[in-house]
Amino acid sequence: MTELREFDPALAVLVWAAVVAVLTLLGAGVVTLAGLLTGKLSLTYGRLGTSIGELFAFSPARVWALAVLTWREAVRRRVLLVFVVFAVLFMFGSWFLNGVETRTDLLVPRFVQFVLKTIGYLLFPVSLLLACWGLPEDIRRRSLHTVVTKPVRRGEVVVGRILGYAGVMTFALLIMATIGYGWIDRSVKQIDPDARLVSRVPVFGDLRFRGSRGEPMNQGINVGDIWTYRSYVTGQTQARAIFTFEGLGENAFSTVRTAEGEEVKRLILESSFEAFRTLKGDMTRGTLVQYTFVNPKTGLRVDDPDPFPIEEFQKNVHFVPRELTVYEPDADGGEGAYKTYDILEDLIADEADVAFPDPFAPDAVKTVKMRNVMQIEVGTPDRSQYLGVGQADLFVRLADRSFASGYFKAVAGIWLMNLLVITLGVTAGSFVKGPVATVLLLSLFLVGLGRTREFLDELVTTFASGSWDGGGPVESIVRLIQHMNPITDFDPGPGVTLMKAVDSVFMGGLVAVSRVIPDFTPFALGRFPAEGFDVPFVDGLLPAIATVLAFLIPCLVVGHLALRFRELEAK
Repeated sequence: MTELREFDPALAVLVWAAVVAVLTLLGAGVVTLAGLLTGKLSLTYGRLGTSIGELFAFSPARVWALAVLTWREAVRRRVLLVFVVFAVLFMFGSWFLNGVETRTDLLVPRFVQFVLKTIGYLLFPVSLLLACWGLPEDIRRRSLHTVVTKPVRRGEVVVGRILGYAGVMTFALLIMATIGYGWIDRSVKQIDPDARLVSRVPVFGDLRFRGSRGEPMNQGINVGDIWTYRSYVTGQTQARAIFTFEGLGENAFSTVRTAEGEEVKRLILESSFEAFRTLKGDMTRGTLVQYTFVNPKTGLRVDDPDPFPIEEFQKNVHFVPRELTVYEPDADGGEGAYKTYDILEDLIADEADVAFPDPFAPDAVKTVKMRNVMQIEVGTPDRSQYLGVGQADLFVRLADRSFASGYFKAVAGIWLMNLLVITLGVTAGSFVKGPVATVLLLSLFLVGLGRTREFLDELVTTFASGSWDGGGPVESIVRLIQHMNPITDFDPGPGVTLMKAVDSVFMGGLVAVSRVIPDFTPFALGRFPAEGFDVPFVDGLLPAIATVLAFLIPCLVVGHLALRFRELEAK
C-alpha cells in the first residue's frame, strides 16, 4: 500500500493566499514599471481597473453559448475518434494481460492499471492539444473576431472555452470509464466466477518500536536488507512493533459470515509482515505472529489467544472477536482463571496521552493527545527469528465498499487532471501561439509529475530554509567578490543583516514561483483500486480538487487580462 501525504486544508489555503499575494505584488510592480517607462501609468491602471471590474459581470447565458459553440467545434474536428483507439486496445488487451497467471489477486491490479492508464494516456493528449490550439487557431483564422464584436467579455470567452473542452473530455471519459469497468468485471469473472471485487477501507496507525530489553526505539533491528522500509523485531524477547490506532469505535467491527452461516462482528486486521529466519525451525509453517492489545490509558494488556503464521507475499487477514477470553494465572501462584475482555469497552480508550520517541532527539519523548485510541503490539514467539514490520504493514480494515467506489474515484482523479490541463492550456493559448503553449504546458506537466516534482520541492525547501552552503544570491555574490568559501561565517554587522534580509525576500519569491508549477502527483489515484483499496477523500481526492481550484481562479484572471490587452489582429 502506497503511503499518503497528510493533507491540511487550512494550511493549503494559507499557502495559496500567500503565493497569490506575492505574485500579485510582482505583477503590480511590472505594470507600474511599464507605465512609468511609457509615461502612461494612469491610462494603464485605468484599463486594468476596468478589466478587473469585468470579471464580476459575467453572463451565464453568454458563457453557456460559448461553451456549446466550443463543443460543436471540437466534435467537428473529430476529437471523439479517440474511442476507436480505445476500442482496439480493449479488443486485444486481454491477450497480453492474462498470460499463464491464474491468481485473481495478481491479475486484478493488471486489469485496473491497464484500464485507468489507457484512459489517462488517451485523454491527456486530446485535452492538451484542444486547449492549447483552440484560441490561437481562432485568432489566426479570425473567427474569434465575430465573437468579440458582440457584447461578450474576454473572460467569458476563456470560461466558455474551458467549459466546452471540459464537456467533450467528460463525455469521452464517462463512456471509456463505464466500458472499462464492465471489461474488468467480465475479465475477472472469466478467471474466477466466485471472485468478488471490493474496495477495502483501511485505518493505519502510527508505528514505533520497543527493543529487546523493553527500551523505546524509533526503528527496529537492521538485518542487512538493502530496502530499509521494514525493520525487524527479535523473537521471544521484549522487542515489539507498536501500532497506535486512532478514531476507532463501533465502526471498527465489521460483519462477517462464519462457516456455519452465522453473521458475527469481528475486528479485521490485515497485515503483510516479512520473516527473517536465522535457523530453519519448523519449515512446515511460517513464523508466528502474536498480537497484544493495549489500552494506552489504563495500561491493560490482552494477548490475542490465536497467534497465526505469516504467509509471505500474500495478504494475511486475521479476524479478532470483539470479546477476547484469555487465561490469567493467579498472582499468588494459585490456580488461575479465564477472563473475558470487550475490545470496544476495555481496550479502546476514549482519550489518552500517547508517548512517542522524538525523531530529532533520540533520548527524548513527545506526548500526543489522541481520541478513541488503541495500541496493538506485534511480536513473534519463535526463538531466534525476526519479524519485519513497516508503517503500512498492519491496518484495521473497516467494512468493505463496492469496487465501483474506488474505481470511479480514481476516474475522478483523471477527470480533475484533464480539467487542470484544459484550464492551463486555454490560459496559455490566450497569450502565446499553439506550438508554444503546447511545449509550455507539456514542460509544466513533466516537471510537476512524480519524482521530478519531489526533487523540485526538496531543492526549493533546501534553498528557502537557509541550509544551503553559501546562502542566497546576494550572499553568494559577496562571497565570490571577497574570495570566501561557503562555510566561513561573516562578522556581524548592519551590512550582513541587510544582505540576509534581501536574500530572504529572494528565497520567498523562489518558493512562490515554484508553486506556479502545478503538482500533478495528487491525481495519480489509480494505485488505490489496483491494490484493492478505496480512495480516501481527505488525503486522496481532496488534494486533487484543491489543486484544480487553486489554479482555476488565477488562470481565469490571467486569461481574461491577456485577451483584453493583446492585439487580436496579430496572426
